[in-house]
Amino acid sequence: MKWGQKKNKYGAKRCVIDGVSFPSLLEGEAYKRLKFLQKAGEFKLFLMQIPFSLPGGFKHKIDFCVFGDNWYKFIEIKGRDLPIGRMKRLQCEDIYGIQVHVAKNMRELNDIITNR
Repeated sequence: MKWGQKKNKYGAKRCVIDGVSFPSLLEGEAYKRLKFLQKAGEFKLFLMQIPFSLPGGFKHKIDFCVFGDNWYKFIEIKGRDLPIGRMKRLQCEDIYGIQVHVAKNMRELNDIITNR
C-alpha cells in the first residue's frame, strides 16, 4: 500500500489492468474474463461502472453491462454480498425494471454470460 492510500475496510486489494483501476482483484479478474469472452464472440461489447440514481440523492454503480445481439445483462461482481449492496441492487431492479446478476467467481460469471 502506498503512502496516503486508505486500506479497504472489507480487505479488498485494488489492482490496475490495462490502465484501468479496479477496487478489487476479483473485479479485475472479471474484467479480464469479459475481455476474453468478448474476443471469443460470446457477446458484442461491455460497459463498466454504470451509475444509477437512487432516492435520497444516492447512487449505485453496477460493475458491468454486457450486450449481445438481442440481449443485455447487468452484472455485479461480489466477493462479499453485504446488506447495503443488496438493498441498492434491489432498488435499482425495482425503480429501473432491470435484473442484476451477481457473480461471486469466474464460473458464475461464465454461466451468466453463456446461459441466455
